[in-house]
Amino acid sequence: MNNKDSSFKGNNFKAAVFLTVLIIGVFVFLKRDFFLNDSIKDIANKNQKEVVLVLDFDSKGKTRKFHTFLAENGEIRAWSLLQQASASANIELAIKDYFVPVSIGGVSNGDIGKNWRLYVNNEKKEFEPFNVLIKGGDEVVFKFE
Repeated sequence: MNNKDSSFKGNNFKAAVFLTVLIIGVFVFLKRDFFLNDSIKDIANKNQKEVVLVLDFDSKGKTRKFHTFLAENGEIRAWSLLQQASASANIELAIKDYFVPVSIGGVSNGDIGKNWRLYVNNEKKEFEPFNVLIKGGDEVVFKFE
């Protein structure tokens, strides 16, 4: 075997080893990043609690449900939840003084003798949604009754 052939084979071997190490390095780097992102998500989810917003249009089950998360000790106004749901799902929303909804999704107070009411954790609220603070774990329902 001449010197050129062994040099060529040596270069091919070095290139193959380099390429193998490079592929393994990229794979390890990507997997590390993947697991790191999952860890960050797990930490974030442990410090957050779900909030559920329900728009109950009638007693026959016509509802829209929305989910979001709040920091463990965080708060949000019931009005803000309603406003976010309206914006994200393109639901028409009309209000009167103090951000009290008079129409949600085209269903208006006074239609068939019913009005929109606010409940938090099955407790009816007599206050305007702007003045009702919601915490993680709460269920907020705007019910047409």
